[in-house]
Amino acid sequence: MEPSRGSILIFVLWILAIMSIATMELAYYSKISSALSLRIGVRLASIEPARGLIETTIYRMSREKDLLFSGKEIHYDLHKQKWIVTIQDEGGKFNVNALDASQWARLLKFCGVGIGERRDTIIDSILDWRDDDSLKRLNGAEDDYYQSLPHPYHCRNSHFQSIEELSLVKGITPEIYLQLAPELTVWNTGKKLNINSADKKALETLGMSQGDAEKIIKYREKNGPFSSLEDLEESIPGVSLSSLKDFITFTDSGVYRLTASLVLPQKGPIPILTMVVKSEGNSYYTLEASF
Repeated sequence: MEPSRGSILIFVLWILAIMSIATMELAYYSKISSALSLRIGVRLASIEPARGLIETTIYRMSREKDLLFSGKEIHYDLHKQKWIVTIQDEGGKFNVNALDASQWARLLKFCGVGIGERRDTIIDSILDWRDDDSLKRLNGAEDDYYQSLPHPYHCRNSHFQSIEELSLVKGITPEIYLQLAPELTVWNTGKKLNINSADKKALETLGMSQGDAEKIIKYREKNGPFSSLEDLEESIPGVSLSSLKDFITFTDSGVYRLTASLVLPQKGPIPILTMVVKSEGNSYYTLEASF
């Protein structure tokens, strides 16, 4: 029995619809691919200029000792391109290998992880990852868990070597990691937080009230850094940090994170290169570089 003209027409229409969808999908992915290629191309072409600007900034830092660079943005014009180099003192972040369980709990609260098994799993798993034994805490994870994953790896059972390593820990999702990472470092070897470079989230994690943290940030932005605990308490009436005096400092750590960003029209700054450098006398040496 021959197919009717109507069924043939329906068949042809289905074929045309499928081809249209396929064409739109191909166009969409081509557009995405082109955008990614352009972005990668911009980054690759900009690495050397970014390195040069960071090295220029480091040279300035070594010569202009009287200037406070932490938290600054330095603007450059290079070959008709606009660049920004930001400088951040790593002493204003928490050492990922020194935070205790209560501080992790406060920090996770800012990531939307409140009291409960999920929070306890993350904290216990972090502590299991960085301790030197294979004993699993109540809600933690050791090698048996990580080896059972589709793409297995080993629990370090030692200090974190980088902040990126935190993303491997049980319970830490990409969303949680992106919120935790800016507050953490492996380079601040001291246990004190630099109150002049710490952000609001870090100050509250330390144990300050939200109101005190906001007052400190606002005063600092308007008047510059504090020189001592007495200076801070005199400058901001009603703020008393005597209970935290053993956990805060007012001087830079000497370890800085410098990020060179290319400013593109209508897109804003695009980070190209980040380098972590350590000051030793009048010179600096590189601890880490990432693209």
